[in-house]
Amino acid sequence: MCRELCRWVDPTRPQRILELGAGTGVVTRTILHRMHSGSALVAVELLDDFAPFLQRGSDRATILFGCVTQLRERLEAAGPFDLVISGLPFPSLPESARRAVLSIVAAATPGATFSQLTELPMLYRGLYRRYFRTVRFRFVGLNVPPGGVYHCTGARAMRVW
Repeated sequence: MCRELCRWVDPTRPQRILELGAGTGVVTRTILHRMHSGSALVAVELLDDFAPFLQRGSDRATILFGCVTQLRERLEAAGPFDLVISGLPFPSLPESARRAVLSIVAAATPGATFSQLTELPMLYRGLYRRYFRTVRFRFVGLNVPPGGVYHCTGARAMRVW
């Protein structure tokens, strides 16, 4: 699943990468391993309890703790992003958090990709099509539980924060 989430991390060119819902840092470390030396990674995690795990081996990342709705100024200053990788439960987020994520994506660079982890593969395709012009899904059957990643580009006009 980490490999698929990091599909658009480009080791050949610098990128600004945002990871939402960094958890214990498994995906964070995959991003750091793959990204170009000139890339910048900002990882956001709500729960301070994950700090010891997330910070281990993540010295090249900027790690922010808190809710995405409360980090607006810091995320705007760190962007615009070329790639947003999300482990957040996007479809079930409170409306304010969903709007915050969509605002970050809307402010991303032209051609930016939003890669979203899901464990309910085809259930949310319509939701993502409302927000993006191009929605591709990659199934990851060897994951437990099986799931996949939506890779979305072409953010449609969205309400801001």
